[in-house]
Amino acid sequence: MAFSDILRKVVVDSYGNLYYFYKSKNNIHLISFYKSQGNVKEDLIADDSNKNFDVKIDSDDRLYLAYQDLNNQIILINKDEEKIESKHLIDEEKIHDIKIAINGEEIMIFYIILDENASMTYKCKCIKVNNENIEMEEVFQSNFREIIHPIILVENGDEVICSYLDLSNGYEQIFIKVYSWSKGMWNKEIKLTESFKNKIYMDMLLKDDYVFITYCEFIEGNLAVILDKYQYNKGKFTLQSHEILSNKENCTYPTLIFTKDLLWVVWVEYNHLMSRYSTNYGNTWSDIYLWKKTRQEAFLRYEFISNNQQEYNFNYSFGLDYPDISFLGFGALENVEKVPLKQKNKADESICFNLNDDMDDINDMDNDMDNDMDDIYVERKNHIEILSDEETNTVDLEYEIESIKKVVSEISKDNNKINALEERISRIEEYLRKKRRGPFRF
Repeated sequence: MAFSDILRKVVVDSYGNLYYFYKSKNNIHLISFYKSQGNVKEDLIADDSNKNFDVKIDSDDRLYLAYQDLNNQIILINKDEEKIESKHLIDEEKIHDIKIAINGEEIMIFYIILDENASMTYKCKCIKVNNENIEMEEVFQSNFREIIHPIILVENGDEVICSYLDLSNGYEQIFIKVYSWSKGMWNKEIKLTESFKNKIYMDMLLKDDYVFITYCEFIEGNLAVILDKYQYNKGKFTLQSHEILSNKENCTYPTLIFTKDLLWVVWVEYNHLMSRYSTNYGNTWSDIYLWKKTRQEAFLRYEFISNNQQEYNFNYSFGLDYPDISFLGFGALENVEKVPLKQKNKADESICFNLNDDMDDINDMDNDMDNDMDDIYVERKNHIEILSDEETNTVDLEYEIESIKKVVSEISKDNNKINALEERISRIEEYLRKKRRGPFRF
């Protein structure tokens, strides 16, 4: 059956009551399911909404909704059990995305508008609301290739982590900025990716000391699902692993979900729902599963916000629409079938370079290097594969070399194990030089 990319929003309060927001033409509707009373109530929240809106819930179970009306005014609505209040914030040109972050009485509303003075450029702006005080701030500017990508926000205690795509050397890369509520300021922009491939769709999730980012990347004319895992510590993002999780097909909307200690990545592929899970924070992965129910029934995408402490953690999910609201793509493996992960041809496995032993050696170094080890890049992948002459991706290999060099630069140079690692790097670089010379090597 068909997949609809119309986003619904589901909010759960601390008592387990569920609030279902959806848009119909210019109307924003709310259906409230009260768990203890067992009753359902429907409200019309707004009848003058433009395209985008966002919803959040604070620690006191107050609901907040932000949208742009038909007169280009950005409106903030807050709702509790007794009343609904609406506040006009600012007038703005047509916005293309809107997001809310909340910390106590402080509210930030992020939105995207096109830059009138530059082609294929947009600005991300932020409205800071604290009671009656309203301030404006520009967070970043971004260039785009074909479409405007939405921003992703993850709230982490005193921080708001904002990720977005921007062009760098002609390719879409993932960037991060982190805001501190207590300091009232942003850190410097951080570029996380370097690949010479364009990207689309993105989701981000924080779990313990790790940030997981999934996205789709254009590979050989198709889209594949990628997962990058970063260790996060005091504003530093250290890449731990980079995995291609799907086949190179028509993959869209990769989504991160934690249930207990299982990490799921769920995506849409040819109007069907696929997923894989990991039991060890992404070090190894299950088979690919196709959820057969999505062959028979239409499904859509949800944004999920919860105050109710449960054994799950996610920002988005897939599922069936109202009145049969339910999530799909993770959980008990019932009514699923395995999908083969297409293997590389033997010709594509001409040379393998194994890093595990070297990384283990680095981790076993003398205790006087402990301070340096905190900042070491630890490569988790089992190997770097150098493709055959016909399909060599030297750019990716160079990226891996630079990652290894970061290790070398941050550790004492007089260690024999490091010298051995440098020799391995030299061999790869020599291989690349020969590849660039083509068939006439000398």
